[in-house]
This record gives sequence, C-alpha cells and structure tokens, in this order.
Amino acid sequence: MTGFKRTLFSTVLILMAGASCAPVSKLPKVDDTLAAVEAQKQRELVLKNYLADYRRIHSIAFKIFENNTDLCGPVVGNSIGIKIGTGDFLGKDYKKAAESLYGFSSLTRVWSVAKGSPADEAGMKVNDILVSINGWSIPAKEEESSKITEKMQQALSEDKTIEFVVLTDGETQKLSAHPKPICQYGVFIEHNDAVNAFADSKSIYFTTGMMRLATTETELATVVGHEVAHNLMDHIPKKEGNQAIGLIFDLLFAGLGVNTQGAFTKIGARAYSQEFEAEADYVGLYLMARSGYAVDDSPNFWRNMAIAHPSSIKTNHASSHPATPHRFVALEKTVEEIKRKKAAGKALIPDAGINPSRKSESEEQQPFG
Repeated sequence: MTGFKRTLFSTVLILMAGASCAPVSKLPKVDDTLAAVEAQKQRELVLKNYLADYRRIHSIAFKIFENNTDLCGPVVGNSIGIKIGTGDFLGKDYKKAAESLYGFSSLTRVWSVAKGSPADEAGMKVNDILVSINGWSIPAKEEESSKITEKMQQALSEDKTIEFVVLTDGETQKLSAHPKPICQYGVFIEHNDAVNAFADSKSIYFTTGMMRLATTETELATVVGHEVAHNLMDHIPKKEGNQAIGLIFDLLFAGLGVNTQGAFTKIGARAYSQEFEAEADYVGLYLMARSGYAVDDSPNFWRNMAIAHPSSIKTNHASSHPATPHRFVALEKTVEEIKRKKAAGKALIPDAGINPSRKSESEEQQPFG
C-alpha cells in the first residue's frame, strides 16, 4: 500500500468513526485479568461437556460395533474399549483446562471407557494413569506418544489378554483385559452448532449441535446406527461414483464447446441421495436392534428433529434428505418388521443385500484400543 493510499485509508476510518453512532450508556470497565480467568473457566466448562458427550457416544458406538462385526466386512479389529492420551490430544487451547480439571499433563491417562467393554469389565476407570502395557513401561514424554500407539496396536493384534499396570487415585493396580473384535470405525465430535452427523467410510462424526438434540440413549443410538449404516452400505463411494459419472458428461459437453457449469456433476452428486439416507435409517435400526437396544421409540427422533428444524417437515425433492414425516413413518414400519422377525425367530438381518460373514481382522487398527 502506497503512502497516499495509507493516508486515504486512515482518513476514511477517522471519518467513519466520527459519523458512526455509539452507545450512550456508561459501561463497566472490564479487567483483562478477570476476563482471562473467566475465559479459562469457560474452557473448562466446554471441556467437561465435550468429554461427557464423547463418553456417551463412545459407549453406544462400542456396543453397536461389537454386535455387528458379521456385517462390517473387512473393517473388523480388536479393541478393549478405551481412549487414552496426554493433555496434548485436546489441543493447546484446552490443555491447561485439562490439567486444571483432571490432571492431564505429559502422563498418559484414560479419558474414556466404553460401558460393557473389556476395559470396563477389568475395572479400568476414567482418569487412570497408564504405567505399563504387557510389561513395557509407558514413557512420560509427550513426544513419545507414537510409541504408545504402536505398543497398543501390537497388543491388540496378538489377540491375547493384555496386562496393564495403572495408577488409580495414586494407588497401583494390575488389570487384565482380553480384546474383543469390533467394527473398526473412528468416532469423533466436532464443535459445531449445526444439528448434523456424517460418515466418511472410515469414521463417523457428530456435531455438538447433534449431541444436544439427541439427549436420550435411544435417540443417540438411532443416529449412531444410521451413520454406521452409511459406512456398511458403502454409500460414500457410491455417491462419489455417481458424481464422477456426472463429471464425465460435463467433460463431454466441454469437448463440444458447451459450458455446463458443472451441472451434471451436481446432478450426479445428488443422485439417490434421499434413497441412501432412507437406506441408512432402515439398516441403522437393525444395527441397533442387533445390539440389544429397544427400537420402539427410535422414530420419535424425527419428531424432535422437526421441532428443532420445522423446515424439515416439508417434502422437498431437491433436498439431500427425506422429509421428517416420511422418515418417521418409514422407521415405524421398520420397527414392525423387526418385531415380526423376532417373533418368528428369524435372524435380524436387514433386507438390504447384506451377507453376514466374519472376515479377517482389519490391517488398520484404530489407535488406543
């Protein structure tokens, strides 16, 4: 920026400040030190809520993963149902809050234990400090965390009972946990007010907005089952394939001198989108039922969604998702179908072209059991 432009810019700012309207109240002066203390308190509240949300979804996901390994194809691996890490895994903004609330530091701690998992049955608790895995002493340096991941992956792959030494409230304990095979999908929560959840073939994701909407275990299990179903049914690569077909037509027209502005690519990306969502609803409810969840109240999730987003009630064929009334009625019919199969003593396999079979353990183990 030249000297003239800088002068002009500064002059305009001064003129704008003089011409702008300002508050007339005598506002209290905020002490920056007190504001910083409050910022730390708010980070602690955010962290407590995040970890509580994660522990909720971790337990539900583990249960669904454990009871549907025969449908997961090659994406199966061993787990004991824990998430561990140092203060660094939370990010620098929340590391201090973690240290203040839970004592997270360079020590490796357990920050989530799935209910009913081998770790839970062994007596492992949230905030336990890991001392050793199968006799290997865990380093206290954060930069060596990759070695912990390798040791845990190795222990899980051996399919043998894993021996741990942990510190619980300052007392040393020896615990043993035998891994179980589960569907190996990652589970993540994103700080986002939007009510949303999605899958990417390898993991399932939930926004904090979705966690606030799905307050009961049944509601959250309904969403987890839906997202796992997206991965099981290969919806993501199918949608990408449809989009690629559209791109081919855009390129063909481009070769003829016609600029379609990506119209066919967009059409391909939206192709069968509502049908994929409906299929995920259908298959997801079976995944819930196979995991021991009562599915009778699952359709009510879509009434809650309608309350949160009234626009979702209206049918819109251009939308990527079916309208909530349609989803509610479809799930009610699926509940009836599941009940009929149970009454007849039939296997709870969705009529979706899935052939149950146990496959070999996935080569991509998820870190930290």
